[in-house]
Amino acid sequence: MNDQYILGLQCGHNGSVSLVKNRKLIAHIDIERLTRKKSDRGITKKAIRYVLDIGGIKLKDVSFATITNWFSDRGNDGKELFDKSKEGFSITFDNGTDFSQEDFLKMQTNNSGMVSQGIYFLNVDSQRVPCFICDHHFSHCASAFYLSPFTEAVCVSIDFSDNLGTSHSVYYINDEEKIFKPLRRGGDFGIGSFYGCIVDYLGFYPSLIGAGKVMAVAAYGEKSLTHEFMAYDNIDWNLIIDLSWPNVVKMGDIFHGDQFLHLLTRLGVKKIPDRRNFYPQLKGEGGVIDKFWLNKDDWNSDLSLKIAFYAQKILEVSIQNFLISVYRETKMMTKNICLSGGTMLNCTSNGKLLSDFWYSDNIATKDDDFYHSNIFIPPNPGDNGLCMGSAMFLSNFLYRNRNDEIRNFEQTILKASHTFSQCWELGKKYSSEEISVALEKYENDILIEKLGEDSLKYLAELLSENNIIAISRGRSESGPRALGNRSVLASPISAEMKDKLNRIKDRETFRPVSPMIMQEYLNNWFEYERSEIVSTPFMSFALKCKYPEKIPSAVHIDGTSRTQTVNIFDNEFVYKLIKEFYNITNIPMVINTSFNLRGEPLVETPEEAIKAFLESEIDYLILENYLVTKRK
Repeated sequence: MNDQYILGLQCGHNGSVSLVKNRKLIAHIDIERLTRKKSDRGITKKAIRYVLDIGGIKLKDVSFATITNWFSDRGNDGKELFDKSKEGFSITFDNGTDFSQEDFLKMQTNNSGMVSQGIYFLNVDSQRVPCFICDHHFSHCASAFYLSPFTEAVCVSIDFSDNLGTSHSVYYINDEEKIFKPLRRGGDFGIGSFYGCIVDYLGFYPSLIGAGKVMAVAAYGEKSLTHEFMAYDNIDWNLIIDLSWPNVVKMGDIFHGDQFLHLLTRLGVKKIPDRRNFYPQLKGEGGVIDKFWLNKDDWNSDLSLKIAFYAQKILEVSIQNFLISVYRETKMMTKNICLSGGTMLNCTSNGKLLSDFWYSDNIATKDDDFYHSNIFIPPNPGDNGLCMGSAMFLSNFLYRNRNDEIRNFEQTILKASHTFSQCWELGKKYSSEEISVALEKYENDILIEKLGEDSLKYLAELLSENNIIAISRGRSESGPRALGNRSVLASPISAEMKDKLNRIKDRETFRPVSPMIMQEYLNNWFEYERSEIVSTPFMSFALKCKYPEKIPSAVHIDGTSRTQTVNIFDNEFVYKLIKEFYNITNIPMVINTSFNLRGEPLVETPEEAIKAFLESEIDYLILENYLVTKRK
C-alpha cells in the first residue's frame, strides 16, 4: 500500500499547518512562528513547505488536504482578513468554479451532522490537491481524540465561537466502529465568549492573547475577597450559582442568559460598554476599543479584581456542571472524555476537574462517578490544533490501496498511537550546519563550549546557583506552551525568581511561572483526587501544591501550580537535568517558562534563540549540544 499523506490547514486566527502520514501526526507549525506575529492568521506556502520538508515529500505527494476556517475572519469593512490570493490559494470545484462562502454556508446548514465534506480542490499556484472542508468544532474534538490513548470517547469542544454561532459541540467517536456521532451542538453554552468579553472589558484585549492574564488576576481577586485565604468571607456565592450554567439560561431570566451583562450589573457597574469584544480579533487589524472598558494597568483595583475572580469561578462552575451533565447522559457508552477548544487552555478550570475538594454541594453539580472518568486534553486545544484534528480524522477514515484508489478503512484498522512527546514535538529539528551558521553570525558577541556526557551536573549546579538557562534544542513544540525544547529554566527555590523572569520577559508582575517536575514525584508534591492521574505532560492542569514554601517562585498566589510532568522516555535530556538538580537540592523540579521576549511567539530558529538570549538577562543558552554565554 502506498503511503498516504494528509495536509491539514487552519486558515483563521492562530493559523497553522499539519502533516499526517498513514494516520500518524508527524509535523506541525503555527504560522506565528514563521511570521513572528502573535496568533497570526491564515496559511502560507512557507508553512506548507515547512511540514512537507519534515515529511520529506512534495505537494504532489499529498493525497488530500483538509481545510478549517477557510471563510471565517473579516474586518469591519467586510473584507476577508486573510488574503488568499496573495499566496496563490483558492478552492474550486472539479470544473474550476470557485468554492464560495454561499456554498460553504449551504453545506453547513443542510447537514447538521456533518463532520467534513468534499471533494473540492485546493489550488496552490498551478498545483492542486483534492481537499475536504472540515467542521470547526468536530476538528477540535478530533484533535483531542486521535492524540488520546482511547479507542472511544465522548469529545467536547468549548471555545469562543466557530463564527457560525456555535459555541460548543459534543461528539461520540468510536474508532473501532468508525462512528462520529454529534450529540449536541449550539450557542446556548457560551462560556467561552463570556470569558472573552471579560478579558476585553478588563483591558487585556485582544482576548485571544490576554485570556491567560485574567486567569492569573482572578487568583488575586480571590485573595482580596477573603480575610484569610480559603475562608471565603466576602464572596457572593449566590452570584456564582445564579450566573453559572445551567441556572443562567433558565426560563424567565431577565437578561436572556447574558452572563456578561448579568455580572456587570450585579457588581454595580453603571457604564455598560456598547462594544463587547475587540474586533477584529488581532491587534493592527482595525479593532476598536470601547470607551467604558477598563485600563489593564488598574488590574489590582477592587472592581477589576472582583470581575476577574467572579468570571473565573463562573467559568469553572459552568464547565463542571456542563461536563457532569454530559457524562451522566453518556457514561453507559464510555467513561472516556476528550476536551478541546480554546477554553480548555484555562488550566485553573481544568485543574478543578481533577479534584472535588474545592466545591461544596450547593455551589456546583456533584457526581462522584464523574471523578472515575478518564480525561484527556491535548497540548494544542486552541484553533491552531484544528488542522491536526481534521487531518488525523481524514487519515484515519480513508486510505490509499495498492491500486492508488481511495477507500474507507475497514473497521479493524485502528488509529495510530502517539506518545506524549509525539503529541507536541512536531517542529523542525535544525541541522548542525544551520546551527553553525547562527553561531558564526554572532561570534563576536558569544562564547561557546561543547556539551558532553558529564555536562548535566554542571548545568544543574548553575540552576541551583540561581542562574537562568534558556534551551533551544530538538524539534520545536506545537501549541502555545514551551514543554522543554524552547524553554527558559530556573530554580523554583528562590522567592525572587518569578519576578526576575517576568522582568526579563517584560511580562506583568502578577503572572505566574510553572514547574516542570519528574513524573514520579507528582503525587508527592501536588494534590488531586483522581487516583488514575499519574502525569500532566502538557501543562494543562493547575494543581494545589502541598509544600508551597519550598518552591515559592513556582506557586501562584492561590497556592496552585500549572504542572508539567516529564519522564525519561519523552524528554531524556530535560529529565536527567532535573534529576541532577534534585540530587543537589532535594527539589525534583525546575521552573519552565517559554523562551520568548516582549510578547513575541516562541523562538523557532537557532538565530532567533541566540538573538533573544543576547537581548535578555538570561545567563546561559543551551543550543543543541552547545552551551552559549555572552562575551563580557
